[in-house]
Amino acid sequence: MSKGEKHYKTRQEREVYKAAYDQAYWGRRNMERFEAGQPELFTQMQKYMGAGMEADSKAAQAGFSEEHLDRIHARALFDALVRISREGGIRYTEYFVTVERVNPSQSGEYDIASFAGDAPKNLQEGKLFTPFQLTDHQALVNCYYKAPMDTQEAMLVTMGLIGQGQLGNFGTVVQRE
Repeated sequence: MSKGEKHYKTRQEREVYKAAYDQAYWGRRNMERFEAGQPELFTQMQKYMGAGMEADSKAAQAGFSEEHLDRIHARALFDALVRISREGGIRYTEYFVTVERVNPSQSGEYDIASFAGDAPKNLQEGKLFTPFQLTDHQALVNCYYKAPMDTQEAMLVTMGLIGQGQLGNFGTVVQRE
């Protein structure tokens, strides 16, 4: 069992993760050859996609939400990209950003935390999730934001942190026991 699979308790979650990871890793590793139109690669990619769709279908039948599956897919993609980075690909660093409005009815002032890695569970609770792959900044960002914010507003806050040189180095995180 890989390190990423260990995040997940149920067999369905691990199967979704493994299928998504395998597809992301293989696809990104073979991108240039794939773009050159080598037919054998299409067949292999179809196998990975089929395994992913089957795992997703079983997990959905077991009651997993679309949001939960999206989080598993994002974790698998980021793990694959970090592995490729270690193997000599684009150098990515994984970060998290958690953000919510100080006054929910008004944008512009936010409670923000951003550090390396993924956010502690207590900072993920009650928040929506979106992953950002920011190649120009060599950053993989796990972004957790609270409604009424949307993905676009969360991205603007993340880009603001980058512009200020504070992605991965902002805020205070208090761990719960």
